[in-house]
Amino acid sequence: MNKILEFLNDPPKSKVLVIGDIMLDKYYFGDVERISPEAPVPVVHIRKIESRIGGAGNTALNLKNLGIEVDILGIVGNDENGNELLNLLKEKNFHLNYIIKIDNITTTKIRVISRNQHLLRIDFEEVKALNREIENKVINIIEEIVKNYDLVIVSDYNKGLITEKISQIVINMSKFTIIDPKGRNWNKYKGANIITPNVKELSEGLNISLENEDKILEEAGKIAVKKFNFGSILITRSEKGLSYIDNKTILHVPTKQSEVYDVSGAGDTVVAALAFGIICNLNVREILEFANLCASIVIKHLGTYAIRKEDLYFYNS
Repeated sequence: MNKILEFLNDPPKSKVLVIGDIMLDKYYFGDVERISPEAPVPVVHIRKIESRIGGAGNTALNLKNLGIEVDILGIVGNDENGNELLNLLKEKNFHLNYIIKIDNITTTKIRVISRNQHLLRIDFEEVKALNREIENKVINIIEEIVKNYDLVIVSDYNKGLITEKISQIVINMSKFTIIDPKGRNWNKYKGANIITPNVKELSEGLNISLENEDKILEEAGKIAVKKFNFGSILITRSEKGLSYIDNKTILHVPTKQSEVYDVSGAGDTVVAALAFGIICNLNVREILEFANLCASIVIKHLGTYAIRKEDLYFYNS
């Protein structure tokens, strides 16, 4: 941890680009005091509303909070939620040069919460294939800027931005690529330096059912690395921690024991911690232990929460 603190106090002068599906997360906090007379459902008296940066934006925010210079390439809808998301990004000092507005609705997740209980989630989204004009615009930006970054994170939430063509251009042109995958088409991720699925995502990528057991995931990880020519794979395993596999190494790092309030966004934090560790030239075990620590901190918070330096200083105090 002392080595990590040194890097947190004096972060490397590296630049990271996050490409992916940015979202708006909205939280309605309130109290339930009665059941509706209209239907057998709780009536929530809203006390507070919060908006937060979600999806690929949360990955970028985690990394920015650790002191790394980060830019985001993504799309938002030309709507009220899109404007709100852009304002949140501005508040966090992201520049918006590579955020493209399109005629679509901004992916928005609304969660209703009462006394730390998650009652309901409402999603606003319109998932459809990226049209050729927007895809070419994204590709032009990538081809112009990607060489300026030491590492690129592709944060794919399967909302339409990360097409196979875009993904392959990123992988072929970037110095180092981390893929946070979604969906069954893993051909679009071929050749990535490292991919970070959870067990469900790994099952979908290989089109097989997998149990969350060491030996099973070791074999599946080896298959994925070979089949898709990955440099390595980092499997996130919820309460069982993290597993790392490449052509020479298999490493399991158990999770830090932690009270769990909300796991939403924890995967984004792991990816950001992984990128931070790679930039700092930490060894694999150090990176995994750091990622586990960061995840154990964010899941103690209700809702999407980006790790901060202060959290890690407090943990070490």
